[in-house]
Amino acid sequence: MGYVDWSEKYTVHDPVMDGHHQEIFRIINDLHSAALARHGKDMLGLTLAKLIEYIQSHFTAEETVMRSHAYPGYPAHKAAHEKLMRKVHEFDHAFRHSTEVAAPEVFAFLVKEWLFNHILGMDMDYAPYLARRHALAKDTLVFSV
Repeated sequence: MGYVDWSEKYTVHDPVMDGHHQEIFRIINDLHSAALARHGKDMLGLTLAKLIEYIQSHFTAEETVMRSHAYPGYPAHKAAHEKLMRKVHEFDHAFRHSTEVAAPEVFAFLVKEWLFNHILGMDMDYAPYLARRHALAKDTLVFSV
């Protein structure tokens, strides 16, 4: 059992996006374990950098999917991604310029704002829309001449 555990309540019913979310859970758990084990600042910094890089690539992929399906909530979702990334970069900057190894507010932010509020809020809003678009695409007949 980790600091945060993936469960079906987080699924957006898209295997790629769910896989991304599961990997982010794993990296957050790695970061938390490293902090509890009092690993050095260098090790924590590497794990935090990995998390930031992965979240950024996930957001890019998620936004591509939303744009390709003409998701009407895309502008607000993209703005939320930008806000989350600004906050993550603020934490990263504070971490790199302090003597503290890890701050509890980083974990509180990652869990509350990103995992709970973002996935269970905004991501759940696009899930049914994309599911309907996928279903329509499967039902569309293609005729060759």
